[in-house]
Amino acid sequence: MLGTMPASIVVKSEQGSSSGPTMLPPVSVPGAPSLTTTAIRKQQRRSAAPTAVSHGTENDTPLLMQVRSLENSMVSMPASQTQSSEGDDLAFMPFKNIGVAVKACNDTLAQLQQLGVSHVVSLPELVLVGDQSSGKSSLMSSIGDLSLPRSEGVCTRCPIHIRLSSNREWAAKISLHLDYSFPDTPRANGGARLKVTANDKFPPWVPQARETIEFKVLDKDHKGEIENTLRWAQVALLSPGISPEQFVPGVGHIAAESTLAEQMSMAKAKFSPNIIALEIKGPGLPDLSFFDLPGLIKSTANEEDTYLVKVVENLAKKYISHEKAIILWAVPMTLDPDNSSTFQVIREMKATNRTVGVMTKADLLQPGDHGQWIRMLRGDPNAFRVGHGYYATARPQQLDPDDATKWEEAFFNGTLDGHTYVPNYPWPYEFQHFNQRTGVSHLRKFLSEKLGEEFARSLPSIKRKILEQRDQVTTSLAALPELPKNVEYEVRRSLSQFVGHVKKDIEDDSFSSNWRQLSMAFQNCIVGMKPRFTVTDHSDQRKIIEIGDSDDEGSNGTVPATPTPNRKRAAEADAIQSVSQRRRLQGATPIPRHPYSPAGVLVKREPANGTPASVASSLPAPQNPGPGAFTDIFALYSGSGKNFMTIRQIRNQIQAMGAAGMPDVVDRKVYNSISMRAVSKWEHPIIALVNATMSLLRSVFENALGRALASLQRRLVYKESMHHIHRFLDNRRREIQELLTRMYRYESTRLFTINEETLYRYRTSEGELLREARHYYRWKAYNGGKQAVPFKPLAQMTEEERAKEVKEREKQARVLSPDTWGQELGVAAYVRGYYLTAAHRFSELAAMSINNGTFQEIPESLDCYLDKELGLIGNTGMFHSSPIPPRLDFRVSQSANHSADPNRFHDLMEEDEETGRKRHQYKNLNIKLNQAMDSITELEKNYARESVVTVDNRLFAHSDVDAASHSELDGFDCGAV
Repeated sequence: MLGTMPASIVVKSEQGSSSGPTMLPPVSVPGAPSLTTTAIRKQQRRSAAPTAVSHGTENDTPLLMQVRSLENSMVSMPASQTQSSEGDDLAFMPFKNIGVAVKACNDTLAQLQQLGVSHVVSLPELVLVGDQSSGKSSLMSSIGDLSLPRSEGVCTRCPIHIRLSSNREWAAKISLHLDYSFPDTPRANGGARLKVTANDKFPPWVPQARETIEFKVLDKDHKGEIENTLRWAQVALLSPGISPEQFVPGVGHIAAESTLAEQMSMAKAKFSPNIIALEIKGPGLPDLSFFDLPGLIKSTANEEDTYLVKVVENLAKKYISHEKAIILWAVPMTLDPDNSSTFQVIREMKATNRTVGVMTKADLLQPGDHGQWIRMLRGDPNAFRVGHGYYATARPQQLDPDDATKWEEAFFNGTLDGHTYVPNYPWPYEFQHFNQRTGVSHLRKFLSEKLGEEFARSLPSIKRKILEQRDQVTTSLAALPELPKNVEYEVRRSLSQFVGHVKKDIEDDSFSSNWRQLSMAFQNCIVGMKPRFTVTDHSDQRKIIEIGDSDDEGSNGTVPATPTPNRKRAAEADAIQSVSQRRRLQGATPIPRHPYSPAGVLVKREPANGTPASVASSLPAPQNPGPGAFTDIFALYSGSGKNFMTIRQIRNQIQAMGAAGMPDVVDRKVYNSISMRAVSKWEHPIIALVNATMSLLRSVFENALGRALASLQRRLVYKESMHHIHRFLDNRRREIQELLTRMYRYESTRLFTINEETLYRYRTSEGELLREARHYYRWKAYNGGKQAVPFKPLAQMTEEERAKEVKEREKQARVLSPDTWGQELGVAAYVRGYYLTAAHRFSELAAMSINNGTFQEIPESLDCYLDKELGLIGNTGMFHSSPIPPRLDFRVSQSANHSADPNRFHDLMEEDEETGRKRHQYKNLNIKLNQAMDSITELEKNYARESVVTVDNRLFAHSDVDAASHSELDGFDCGAV
């Protein structure tokens, strides 16, 4: 157990090293358990691996570990290539000699990489780079036992992080690591040519905090779907603004309805620095974690894409520059290495000592062209020397990984089927000394051990930096302004009060009174917009009069006896007086209501001597809206009915629409056409009604929010809530506008009513009024334009005045010639009667729809709306963003998650966005750092549980975690995410 572990490890060479036993002191990092490592290499050649480094201590009981020197080893690399730059970290003995130790180290390293803490501490990693068409994708397919996307132009459009590990059952998971966002700007959307600069290396992408999205999980029955899934994942990264869920094969709508080629051509981005993470577990897989980068390119097909050359180079430089990165340089044996752009970048970044060269396409090497490649394998300083030497591979692209492995082994062993022509077969004798450097299997083993070794060497500094950073984050969090003790309670309580205030205020008498005034003002407006007809004609001699509201105030509207067209003035005969005019009438006798008249219409029948009936006003007197009246809102439209039409124009329309051979018959199209023209003027008053209604609601909402969140007005919850309630009201505005517009379209499309009684009353009263006005102005014209008194409708007279006026008009009628405009007056009366019927109907329905619809629905929908928009209701869907990496948390979001993120309540209680952003960033980083320490601690605990076994007649330390390493699937939930 941990308490019985030896304090140090002794390394002893059988070759009689004069240095004697070597003591390896344990590593001690304050605040964390120590990790003592013991490992050996079992009868394996050392290849170009670093030599053992000796450290001595005293007063310790040593364990002996034997390192044998084997024959036929590879040509040793120069010492300068094998020295580590770790300094004090050399005291940490690498685990490279035991397979389980390598697996444990690489598993832990993969966890740290997927946590995204590389900006905190530099982690060892494998990075595969190469020029375009260097065989890099085939190499990666071979190492990982998989197929990777390959396309023309840029071999891949984004980096791929691949994690391989040994496990009893096969499973794979694809995730998206979003470290960059794609801004919705003209520059990003192709509106401007992109330019790569020192501060903008991946335009138009901009850095952001990492967001991890699970894409899909596959089991062994769907192993063949990896390549297709990776291609769709790449399309998802290149299509920012669209949910990645839409691109998941077998699940997403886009993936089901279109092809990869179509979506690639439609992708918004041509390249992405974001990462596709692929983790594969399975029997016999090496314990490796590596990045596959797009191949470097020298030119593009389109001039507008030339920036991609520099972007891809910048991406390679970014990963190559990582001080702990081990670079895999793919160099094809079919091309001259002098022409490699990738090697130039490696040199520029001073990374040659961290590079292992991989000679691809060995089977295509031309006969006799061996010298340069042999010098490279030997480590000639003048032949592209790299720190970790070279390996040679031969992987035909047309073969699947299993067949390619067998083919490669046969090629290098000289047992290849002779029926197939291979340019460089058999493998030249000159290369026989480098057999341990041929084939992907040897490369896999080297990379796995090298990566584990580098991680073991770096672990003390990694642990130290993580602890230091965690302390800094804790200090930074403590320095931020304090939040209320129970932020969730405060937020929910305040929002609940706000919704309650809104509901109460809408039902309050004050709001109801204001709304009543507004709706009545709207009705008065459109009723007052009824069409005014000019009831005189030039044939009447001497007079052309338009009936208007001013006539009852004494205006006689005289014009020249023989008018010319440009001097004509229409005069309006209007039986319905305005509100102010009605109230100025003194001594008017109240008119009793007709039993069928909702508008107070009285149809008074005269004695049976043929005297025409007298009809009272057809329009109810508008209510006084009192204080806060909304009449000014509609004042602009009050005169819209003036100069609507003359009786001459009505006659012309009757003749134009009449049927041949049917004189004195008015076609129904005449009534419909004129009526719809009158109704068509309602559009602008409707907009005014909507605007005024929303002003009332906005006042209620803002007042309620101010009261409910009075103590939180400096917090983000107030600012964000105000923003969202304005959006809520904008949505209600659109709903009301759409509803009233639809109703208006019905009214202005075709004449229709089944309310015949009301139409009859309005038509009758308007006809009486028009005939009275027509008679008045005909008599005035007969008298040369002179009239003792202004026109006054019978309905506005007292009983005595009315009786006297009726007798006077009977006398005048006997003098005047018969009126030939009766048919036109009848059309005008019908139009005005229908208009009033429709106006009252529409204004009533509009007000009721808003009052009984919108106002009643607001409290019901407001509560859920705010919770959703503020992020207080968990998302339902396939994906979830989490600081927990897929390697540690293989949760599959197949069920709805309705709980809110607790961090969201803290964000809303911040005093400003910057403080909230910092708090959120620190908390997420703290979670990641704690998880990183948990991973390291678990690794240390595993190696604290050691058992003693006998190997080669000596005692060696051995871990007991081997059995456990094959007993679990580590949380994989196989199937589509």
